[in-house]
Amino acid sequence: MDHISHQSDLNGQCFHLTDPEPYRAGEIVNIFARAGHAPRMAMQFDLRLLELLPEALRYELANQPLLKRLGQSLCQEFGIPPAVAAFFTTPTLFDCRNTQRALEGTEISCPRLEDYAPAIWDYWERNLDPDLHLARSLKARLKGKNSDDHGCLVRDR
Repeated sequence: MDHISHQSDLNGQCFHLTDPEPYRAGEIVNIFARAGHAPRMAMQFDLRLLELLPEALRYELANQPLLKRLGQSLCQEFGIPPAVAAFFTTPTLFDCRNTQRALEGTEISCPRLEDYAPAIWDYWERNLDPDLHLARSLKARLKGKNSDDHGCLVRDR
């Protein structure tokens, strides 16, 4: 971006800073799962196949109670807000040809997500993880709690 922004003959053009060989959503999930040392998705669906169905049929399928519950369950399991899940099926194309032309003759290229995903994961884990500031020790988690007459833990009264 810095290189392109200093080229006066490129003003007024659009530059997508994206991988010319993009990944599918399931591949991205697996790349970050690998970076986070988590299990990977064994089965992936190519949602582009749904585009072969007539729009009315796709609409009907999406509104089937079983499929709706499945989608809601997956969102809840992975902590994905339902409004965000729609982006997984939104057809999107980013054209980086202008960017590639602007970078011709330089040593600048788009790195593969696999190469820098561990750094992104590490940053998230060290700085953005919502559980980062939770007490990690048993003693810290039990501080301020007592057991009631039945042996259950309760907060101080």
